[in-house]
Amino acid sequence: MDKSFLLDSYIPDEKELLAYGFKKQGSAYSYLVKASAPGFSYSVLLNPPSLEIKVIEDSSQEEYAPFSLSGQHGDFVLGLQEEGDKLLSAILLKCFRPNQMKEKVIKYAQEKYKALLESPWSDYPDYITIKRTDNRKWFGLLMEVPYKSFGLNKDGNAAVLNLKADPLKIPELWDNKTIYPSYHMNKKYWLSLLLIPGLDEKVLFDLIDSSYGLTGKGK
Repeated sequence: MDKSFLLDSYIPDEKELLAYGFKKQGSAYSYLVKASAPGFSYSVLLNPPSLEIKVIEDSSQEEYAPFSLSGQHGDFVLGLQEEGDKLLSAILLKCFRPNQMKEKVIKYAQEKYKALLESPWSDYPDYITIKRTDNRKWFGLLMEVPYKSFGLNKDGNAAVLNLKADPLKIPELWDNKTIYPSYHMNKKYWLSLLLIPGLDEKVLFDLIDSSYGLTGKGK
């Protein structure tokens, strides 16, 4: 079962992984533990940017495929999936640290620009506007957006920051990895940045500065 999307929200700590019982081979880390159901084990493989969990049949050492299939299942498979989710939650808590890029954006905007933060849409409480204090124009919009909206084959949502940018430079900034044409805003003037590992923090903060400057023009 692919859980790679979790690595956009959590950053692995090698020391804690090894202390927990993970084995390292090259850039990959593997962990094997018995399931509560007799004859089955959980296999967790971390090889950034990939994270997956499988159930292995002990007798054959082959993957138990129903565990990784979506859809309706009987109580046995659902029980394995629930236990697998608890195992991953325990590993994330002990061996990973949260990706705090969203918090860094907010701190940077408030400390440097005394930015105003608002959640103007009751239907989207995770959407936060970042505004200038002088003209109350947005220079940033924080959102939670499905990965699939950016053409990524991942489950779950990404933390996204929309910023205004120089229209002449915008096409050069798109890398379709961490910087994309803007989501739900004018793509000629705005960018969407995925706040995930791999996004260069200097680029992020430079683009915040640029967006602040551009939204002050014409005041």
